[in-house]
Amino acid sequence: MNGAGPVFSVATPTRNALDKLKRCVGSVRGQARLALEHLVQDRCCVQDARQPCPMQLRWPAVPLARQRMAAKTCVSAKSKTHFVAPSRWMAAVARRSPVGRGSALSVIPNGIDLSRYKPIDRAVARELFGLPQDGVVLLCGGALSDTDPRKGFHLLNEALTVMAGKWPAGPITLCIFGSVKRSIVKMLGLSMFSVGQLHDAESIAALYFASNVFVAASLQDNLPNTITEAAACGVPTVAFDIGGISDLVEHGVCGWLAAAGDPVGLARAEMLAVSNPPLRLAAGHAARRHAEMKYSHAKLAAAHMKLYSEAMLRNAA
Repeated sequence: MNGAGPVFSVATPTRNALDKLKRCVGSVRGQARLALEHLVQDRCCVQDARQPCPMQLRWPAVPLARQRMAAKTCVSAKSKTHFVAPSRWMAAVARRSPVGRGSALSVIPNGIDLSRYKPIDRAVARELFGLPQDGVVLLCGGALSDTDPRKGFHLLNEALTVMAGKWPAGPITLCIFGSVKRSIVKMLGLSMFSVGQLHDAESIAALYFASNVFVAASLQDNLPNTITEAAACGVPTVAFDIGGISDLVEHGVCGWLAAAGDPVGLARAEMLAVSNPPLRLAAGHAARRHAEMKYSHAKLAAAHMKLYSEAMLRNAA
C-alpha cells in the first residue's frame, strides 16, 4: 500500500451522513411535537378508529407512522398485551387508541427516591443558593422559555401581570432553574433569581425546599418529575389541570390547580398560596405524605412484581 494513497476518504461521506441524520432527527422531533399537540388537545383519531389520523397524512410521518401503527395494532390484536401507564390521563388515551383498545391496562406511576428528595432546613437551603431568608419564594423549572409555547411562559407572564401590585406585604422572589445563565433581575415587581442549570439530585432537592411554592405553567405534560420532586420535598404546587398533573396534585390538599390555559385562575392560585402561610404549610405536609403513599420505589416495584406474577399465572393456566 506504500505510495498508493488512502483507500477511501471518510470525511465527505461522514459529513453527508451527519447532515442526513440531523435532518431526520429534526423531522422526527417536529413530528413528535405535532403529534403530542394533536394528542393532548384530544383531536386524535384514536377516538374514531374508522378515520385516518391526520398526523399520518403529514410528510415525512406518512410511511413511518403508518408502518408503526399497523405493526403495533397487529401485535396487540394477536397477543395478550398488558399496558402500564404512569397516569390516569395516559391510561385514558391508551384505552381510546387502536393499539390499546380492548387490552388490559394498569396505572403505575413513576417513582422517586424519597430518601434523596426530602424536606431539609429551609434557611440552610436558601443560604446555599443566595436566596433571601425572608419572604416567599416561588420556584419555576425552566418555565421562562418563550421559544416553546408548551412551557406556558406567556401564560405565567400573564398571571404575574394580573398579580402586579396586588401581592401581599413582604418580599416575593421568583426563582428559576434550568436556564443557562445565573442572574437577578426585576420582573413585574418581583425579584427574579435564576440559579442556572443544576446537575445533581442533592442540589435540586435543596432548591425545591428553599422555595415555598412550585409553579408549573406547562400546557402539555403527562406526569412531570418536577412536581413529584417538589411534593417529595414537602413543597405544594400551583399548576394548570392538564395531562396527569391531577394525579400528583389533589386540588386544595397538596396544592392548587387552575383550568388549563387560564392565567387568571393561575394568578388566583398563586395568591392563595402566597397569602396564607398556614394553608401553604399544610399543603406542603400533605404533598410529602402523598409522595410517600404513591411514589416510593419500593411500593411501585411491588406493584410491578404483582402485575408480572399475575401475568405469568394466567399464561401458565
